[in-house]
Order: sequence, then structure tokens, then C-alpha cells
Amino acid sequence: MYSPRFPENLPPFDLVLAAGDLPGAYLEYVATKVRVPVLFVPGNHGEEWVWEEGRRKRPGGVVNLHGRLFRYRGLLLYGIGGVPRYREGEGQLAPGELFHLALKPFPVAFPRRLLRGHGVDVLLTHAPPPGPTAGEDFAHRGASAFLLFHRLFRPRLHVHGHTPLLGANPERRHRTLLGVEVIHAQGYALVQLP
Repeated sequence: MYSPRFPENLPPFDLVLAAGDLPGAYLEYVATKVRVPVLFVPGNHGEEWVWEEGRRKRPGGVVNLHGRLFRYRGLLLYGIGGVPRYREGEGQLAPGELFHLALKPFPVAFPRRLLRGHGVDVLLTHAPPPGPTAGEDFAHRGASAFLLFHRLFRPRLHVHGHTPLLGANPERRHRTLLGVEVIHAQGYALVQLP
């Protein structure tokens, strides 16, 4: 991404998804270099801000997907930023808040699921769902609200960040029993929608 040839050094792509804890200036930089939408969810370290005239604001040229649906080329995407609360501070969400956000797209996504099989095509979150890409410590545990989201809306793809990729062969992707492809996007990952 920091190559002077970016984005020409990558195969063609249709969207940029940022799964949180990325500096706002970085998100703006990426948005100026690509000709596709840049969608992000905020993380839990308050980094997705830029300072302008002594005030912090969300970065320009990007779409904050937290708690909202986004349609693009026939796809429906939804985002949930933050993590299950493990301390006080920005991006720390109580279980009730996470379940509320997981149920928020119901009026649009559930009828779509009945018609198409997938209520949402892509779920973008900062925290992982419980499973192989979740962390072993309390701060990086998976958000169980995302399992409810998987059951109700059957996203084709769930992209998340937050957990460190440790070890020689860290788990970067897996398919759930419901058929949801879960991808840990730390660093970057080129993904083709299943």
C-alpha cells in the first residue's frame, strides 16, 4: 500500500474495506489513490479521526459503515465497529449495544434473505465473531451478537480486524457451519466474494 505504484501494483479490485484501528489520515490517503469506495468501521483505539482546525472529525472521502447499510453494484454491505466492552473508552460496546446493532438491518436484510438466501452480502466489523479467528484473551474474544447476525442474515462474507495474527500459521480465514466465509483482514487481504 505504501508503494509509489499503489494501487497499480495490485490486481483490479472493486471495494476497499477497512476493519478498524486505522489512522484517519491513512484512510484519506487510500481514498485519494483508488477509484472505488473506501468503507470503514471504527475500531476501539480512536484512531479513525483527523484533526482539522483544532477539532477532530471523521476522515473525508470514505464511508463510515458503522450501523448502516451500503449498496454497491448489487451488493448490500453492513458494518459494526468497536468491540465487546473490556474496559472504558471509545469503541467499547455493551452486549445490548452489539445485539441492537446486529438486529438493526432486520427490516431490509431479512426479507432480502428470504428472497435471495443472503440478507447481507458483506458484514464488516472490527471485532471477530467467536471462532478460530477470535483471540484467546478477554479483550480479543469474539462478539456473540455476530453469530446471531450470521443466523438471521447469512452474509456471504464477514471481514474483521482487531485480533493479532500470532504464531507461524495464524488462522486468517474459515467458513462457519452456516456457510459464512470469515476473513481476518489484518495488514491487508485481497478477497473474492464467494
